[in-house]
Amino acid sequence: MKNKLTTKLKTFTIVETLISILAISIMLVGPITFVSKSFKYASFTKDRIIAIALSQEGLELMTSLRNGSTDAEFVDIVTDADCGASVCSIDWNGSSDTPTLKTCVENSCALYTLSSDPKSSYRHGLGDTPTSFFREISIEDNGNEIYTVRSRVYKEVDSSDIPVEITLKKNISLFNK
Repeated sequence: MKNKLTTKLKTFTIVETLISILAISIMLVGPITFVSKSFKYASFTKDRIIAIALSQEGLELMTSLRNGSTDAEFVDIVTDADCGASVCSIDWNGSSDTPTLKTCVENSCALYTLSSDPKSSYRHGLGDTPTSFFREISIEDNGNEIYTVRSRVYKEVDSSDIPVEITLKKNISLFNK
């Protein structure tokens, strides 16, 4: 009799086993959800840092364009690109002294990298690997030889991603050379 009682206490029924599995599953759902959301937030943070840097670079390229030209040349470049009426792309290819400014047409503000160099810079049309980032420059003539430059960087996302958009603004005044 003692032997039957000991055996009965040591075994689990199917109901007890299912309840144990359910309890373990509930305990694992929280940490797994936390880890997956952490990865998503880390990806969002990385994209936001890249977007801020690309937007800042756009403003710096516009300042460089102004610094590398006379006031009249700068006004001509801005007027020819028509960045006040639409948006433009700005880039520097490394071979010239000044950046180039072009009107964006049909996703031409998209940024690319080089597949041969995983650490290559994001550039407009100067690469073979499309990225999900776009950079748009808009210029507003405030009068008194002051221009407000807005550099907007955004990321094309699907429904599962968090949208990223950064807009930085800077006033650029002419030199009166």
